[in-house]
Amino acid sequence: MGKVLRVLVLVTVIVLVLLAVPALAAPADVEAEAPGLVQVLKMLAQGIGVGAVIAFGFEKVKWFQAMGAETKWWTILGVSLVLPILAEIALQFVPAATWALLEPYWMAIASGFLAWAGSQTVHLVHRLLTPLS
Repeated sequence: MGKVLRVLVLVTVIVLVLLAVPALAAPADVEAEAPGLVQVLKMLAQGIGVGAVIAFGFEKVKWFQAMGAETKWWTILGVSLVLPILAEIALQFVPAATWALLEPYWMAIASGFLAWAGSQTVHLVHRLLTPLS
């Protein structure tokens, strides 16, 4: 197995373990679910997950990939600083009733995203384990 392949398998295993730990730590009568919209915004406001959001958002965007290394560096820095500020502004100025109204839609989107991420993980593992023909 090549070095890149081993790294991908390791990253996949680590992600799966991180996803499983909260479910294992939860009491038996509590179901694990995606974090709520306000919880996600609070994490972003604290800088938690900002890098992951940026990487996921820019990874496949052609205009970003077409930028030079220096421009990418400054763009990532700018978004890394602005995203937590925007999350904090949203938490402070959007009424609680609006968050309550948006929450079911957020949970539907988050559940769909988790299903997509699961399918991508299975696809990656299948690709890694299937010999090239």
